[in-house]
Amino acid sequence: MGKKAIATIAVLAVLGVAGFFAWRFYSSPQYSLVQVRKAVEQRDAASFEKYVDLEGLIRRAGNQLSLQWSSSFAEELRGVGGIEPEAVNGMMAAFGSAMIELTVKQVRESILSFIETGRATPIESIPGDVMDIATDLRIDSMPTIESQRKMATIDINLLAQGEPVRVRLLMRNLGSYWQIAEIDEAGKTAQDILIAYARGKRKRVETEGAVHPDRTIALPGLTNDAKPFVLSYIPSGKFMMGSPSNETGRFEEEGPGHRVNITRPFWMGKYEITNAQFEAFVKATGYITTAENVGSGVSWDATQEKWGSVEGVTSRKPGFPWEPEGSWGDLPVVQVSWKDATAFCKWLSGVAGETVALPTEAQWEYACRAGSTTQYWWGDSGQSACQFANVFNLENKDKWAMNWDAFACSDGYVGLSPVGSFQSNAFGLHDTTGNVWEWCADWYDAGYYASSPEDDPVGPATGSTRVFRGGCWSGVPGSCRSAFRGRNAPNNRSHSLGFRLAAFPAVQ
Repeated sequence: MGKKAIATIAVLAVLGVAGFFAWRFYSSPQYSLVQVRKAVEQRDAASFEKYVDLEGLIRRAGNQLSLQWSSSFAEELRGVGGIEPEAVNGMMAAFGSAMIELTVKQVRESILSFIETGRATPIESIPGDVMDIATDLRIDSMPTIESQRKMATIDINLLAQGEPVRVRLLMRNLGSYWQIAEIDEAGKTAQDILIAYARGKRKRVETEGAVHPDRTIALPGLTNDAKPFVLSYIPSGKFMMGSPSNETGRFEEEGPGHRVNITRPFWMGKYEITNAQFEAFVKATGYITTAENVGSGVSWDATQEKWGSVEGVTSRKPGFPWEPEGSWGDLPVVQVSWKDATAFCKWLSGVAGETVALPTEAQWEYACRAGSTTQYWWGDSGQSACQFANVFNLENKDKWAMNWDAFACSDGYVGLSPVGSFQSNAFGLHDTTGNVWEWCADWYDAGYYASSPEDDPVGPATGSTRVFRGGCWSGVPGSCRSAFRGRNAPNNRSHSLGFRLAAFPAVQ
């Protein structure tokens, strides 16, 4: 055989081997995955669906979710990031064949829209918080592929809020190419993603809190033995505002429950404003309160032995039928109107050199809940209330014409308690439930939630009454829930109504 023939055979052999390996590559799961990535980069929805059995994948994942989902799972997330447990669990529980058929088309169109335009289309049947979690996912590293004869597995390492989670996809061999066909253990995968998302959110809150410790604003004229004015950092975030339809004691104006996005962090008074702090303001400015101008306020009428409008009561002499327990200066100020509270804010803004104001109703509920979705920020148990709040309890019941329902516990106080006497919530705030009601910035509108914007709602533009929140020392179980909304005229003042402040410094 001549050299030329040998060379030709060698070239053909090399080409044959190269062709064989090329064929092996082009018909491999690795090549199909390259094509999927290429389709996404080129916004080619048709090519994407060739290598991804999108409709079948969604349908199979839905069937797995309906069988594998734990109805108690989302409750454990405690509302982190605006996750609404009732909506998530309800959607998963409803995932049967009928629900899947209705959802498949919407999900497919949303994904293809994202491939073609880079923007996801909202899916009506899926809560917005679930979509937010999905769009938050990031690929952490190159997928790991293990191929078999007819099936292959792709392990993709994702990040949800910076936390790792693994998703395993199954591919089937269609002869000339491979196609992504199924999510392995879809129910467990979905829960793993939610866990990672919640863990990442909590870590962010903890990290931000660690670099923003409590800070104190010095008030002129405040004595050294008085409680200082302390601010606690409140991170930005999303939450479910209002009460779910099945919450015990719920009022219609607490709904519909809706997601709210607090887009920027702020600072919140660690404690309610005290008598000593308010007195420092009065001495510095000569301010005359609404109660002093009008000459009366709601308090205990000793002559009539009932609660009502009483002449002569002020923030200095609130008119309680008991002796104050603890230092008068560290008790929360009462008998102050909304106008009095906003006057204090204006003064303190000048003292602090930053904007100090009453919190909006949304900011207040977000800070009170501190990640919870339960009736009270500590949970649903009324019996444990006295560990966390000064509320209407067994020591108050049947005293001073107050014989309504009480918390079945004892908190150690028959009236007001010094601020900070009870455990703080997860944001470090004391007495957001109980002690005194707290004025908010908003006008009140019973139907406002139905049209409230998602980002930083500030309440209606006008109204006749202002919102107050949080329950008080004489607050019954229903009125001390985190979602309860109180309201009163801006010049109203009483024995159980005070305020807490929010601050928005120029430099966070």
